[in-house]
Amino acid sequence: MDNVVDFIKIKEQKEQDNFDELVDESQQIEQSLEIFGMEAVHDIVEILIEDFDCDMYRDPKVVFDIVSIIEQIKSLAYRSMGKEYPLHEITNSMFENMITDPKKLLDFFMTGKDPEENS
Repeated sequence: MDNVVDFIKIKEQKEQDNFDELVDESQQIEQSLEIFGMEAVHDIVEILIEDFDCDMYRDPKVVFDIVSIIEQIKSLAYRSMGKEYPLHEITNSMFENMITDPKKLLDFFMTGKDPEENS
């Protein structure tokens, strides 16, 4: 009976391998978004310093705003991928009463065209 193939163990190992692969992919996406967010905010901060004469060292808590922007970038990416992100609840509650037609505003943002002008 030593030559019996244990299909249950093979299936379990395959499921574990698939899970591990998904976790690795998710971690790679998270890391890439983190790096992208940091680079984007660095560019924004440079422009604020050079063009708007902002002093990032005036208040060390500016780092809270920097981290917030990085998190917002990740939130934007995850929402556009159809994935949940903790910040979604916060942004939903902040803006759902102010933005009555999200699709209309998104279309305007993405195209630069006011849909009211075509009516």
